[in-house]
Amino acid sequence: MRELLSEADRLGVKVMYRKLDGKDGYYDPQADQIRIDPRLSLAQKRSALAHELGHAYYRHDCSTEIAEAQAWKRGSGLAVHPDEYMAAAMVYDSTQLIARELALTSKIVGEWERSWLPRLMRAPIFLERYGSYMINTASS
Repeated sequence: MRELLSEADRLGVKVMYRKLDGKDGYYDPQADQIRIDPRLSLAQKRSALAHELGHAYYRHDCSTEIAEAQAWKRGSGLAVHPDEYMAAAMVYDSTQLIARELALTSKIVGEWERSWLPRLMRAPIFLERYGSYMINTASS
């Protein structure tokens, strides 16, 4: 959670916890605030904050299909650390279980798997660290 709050500081966005009806989180570009519902679980709070930080990064002022896709992609990149993901993936074989281990929702982990994992799998440093695991997993 600290990394996400640091990103909020870097963006100049204040994070507040307020009861929200029908939403986990909300980014208000005029006030430079993110509001997160305090009734959420830790995984839901972390995922909602990461998603709303995606909106803050792009300074979205409305919710469109494109804005939501951008926020989920950016947010997943903020929430999921590759080394933590791979440590969980070596133990668990489903997005849901990996998400639980990372204290995130399966939605944001699934987005990370679609958006970031394929790129990382081509990176030399990633292949150097996890290449044998990836080869063993692919052949199973």
